[in-house]
Amino acid sequence: EPLLLYNCKQHFVCQNETVLRSFDSDAVDRALESQTLHGFLEASSPFSGYGTPENMYRHSNPVKKVHQITTPTAVFYAK
Repeated sequence: EPLLLYNCKQHFVCQNETVLRSFDSDAVDRALESQTLHGFLEASSPFSGYGTPENMYRHSNPVKKVHQITTPTAVFYAK
C-alpha cells in the first residue's frame, strides 16, 4: 500500500497541485499528509465533485451498478 499511496499522491495531487490548491488548499494538505489509501480517498473527496466522502462513496460505489455490467469482467486484487 505505501507505494500505491505514494503514486496516487504524485499522480493525482502533485501534478495538479496549483489547480487543486486554488479550489481547496486544506484538502490538498490533508491528501498529501494521509497515511492510508482510505485516508487519501477521504481527504481528496472535495475534488470528486460530491463534496463529502459519504456522498462520493454513495455515488461511486460499483456494487450498486454491478448488475448493469453486460460485458464479462474479471477483477483481480492482491496484497
